[in-house]
Amino acid sequence: MTRAPLLHFVALGALLFAAKLALPQPREILHVPSAEAADEEILVREALRLGLERSDAVVRSRLVRNMRFIGSGSAPQEEAALFEQALALGMARSDLPVRRRLVQAMHERFAAGIDVSEAQVRTYVEQHAERYAPQRRVSFRQVFLNADRHRQDLEAVAKTLAAQLADGATVKGDAFLQGSAFAGASEPDLARAFGAGFARQAMASPKGEWSGPIRSSYGLHFVHVTNVASARAPDYAAVRRAARYALLQEREAQAAGEALRELRGRYAIEVGRDAVALAKAP
Repeated sequence: MTRAPLLHFVALGALLFAAKLALPQPREILHVPSAEAADEEILVREALRLGLERSDAVVRSRLVRNMRFIGSGSAPQEEAALFEQALALGMARSDLPVRRRLVQAMHERFAAGIDVSEAQVRTYVEQHAERYAPQRRVSFRQVFLNADRHRQDLEAVAKTLAAQLADGATVKGDAFLQGSAFAGASEPDLARAFGAGFARQAMASPKGEWSGPIRSSYGLHFVHVTNVASARAPDYAAVRRAARYALLQEREAQAAGEALRELRGRYAIEVGRDAVALAKAP
């Protein structure tokens, strides 16, 4: 007679427990001053939840140093006691260098165990050949027309100059700060010096004849390409180390992004002007 009510009670308890698990759990409210600060605060909180402040030598050293500084007039204390006092004061959350180290430690955890194979590095180099291959380069001399100097008649002067160059005349043009001759310049080199539009046209100019005028932010340029070095396939042995490092960085960033997306789901993020103090409160 007494076992049936007991069994009913146990069954009811199991049902209530299962129902609780099925319900969405309340998310921790996260007060931050800006959306950009949310990820840092999440990583700091998760680091503290994991106890990383206790196992990280950099954090421990910083917190102990802080306590020795603010308590310089008091009696000497053991490092362990100073460390515990710093934690009790909330320094692990409020001290900026410690916060940065905790964020770094979380990223190190995300990246732990990530590695790439030789085949993956080779594939990466093949997929980014433009990054690792010697680029096409051109050497040229130029005749420059300063836009400020010829503000009123730039186009007319350019037309006259083009005719003179076509006739084989020697034309000096205006002085250009970076000189009149460029050797072994790639398209990115020219884009930095003159702008992307100039770089594209100069790289496409035929060898051995005058091209132009090509406009830049400085004025007009007539370009005579004297030499072209064609792009080549990447030398894998020469770029392997840099490519492996770049691929590892991409994989680690991807892992961190995925981990952060999962962690964000644990928090209800509230952004507001008064959230600065709340975010730093112990």
